[in-house]
Amino acid sequence: VLTRLTTHESIKNLALSFSQITITILGLFIALEILHLEKAVTSLLAGAGVIGLALGFAFQDIASNFVSGIFIAFSKPYKAGDIIRSSDYVGNVTAINLRTTTITTFQGLEVMVPNRFLFTEIITNFTNTPKRRIDLAVGVSYSDNLQKVEDLLRTELNSLPNRIESEAVDIFFTEFGDSSINLEVAIWVNYPNHRNFLIT
Repeated sequence: VLTRLTTHESIKNLALSFSQITITILGLFIALEILHLEKAVTSLLAGAGVIGLALGFAFQDIASNFVSGIFIAFSKPYKAGDIIRSSDYVGNVTAINLRTTTITTFQGLEVMVPNRFLFTEIITNFTNTPKRRIDLAVGVSYSDNLQKVEDLLRTELNSLPNRIESEAVDIFFTEFGDSSINLEVAIWVNYPNHRNFLIT
């Protein structure tokens, strides 16, 4: 059943562990009932309740990360190998555990982010949206021929590698600056990996 529900090994192991613990506890209670040790059962239940409450307060952050890890495994907002941004960190997802997700940044740093942050905060998955627009600000002299500037920009940008040919290059003149006429250039590129994006 677990194999059909999920391919996440951590969830399978967690479910199996919970099942083993539950069966063991039920077996213990049944054995105590058979031995007519009802008072012991009552004491155990009361003690388990108190211990559970104390552990819940003590490990609420850990529990929150575990629950978030389970939801992430089922909803799959990202997977291993994806390029994501979380807070100030951008990099490849190298491991997804039930408590943390490991991101290896493009500077080679290994960052372990608690799952509750990735589940509740805003993240950007660049791999799920491989089509990206690059906006460039350009300034030209007041003495330049604006039509020639636009034609030259369009020619050069059309020849860029990884550019999506079905998307036109957009060039907009935006303002008269103090020392230049400013314009904005927008091109759409494929985003197979971070290095190709930077080269483009």
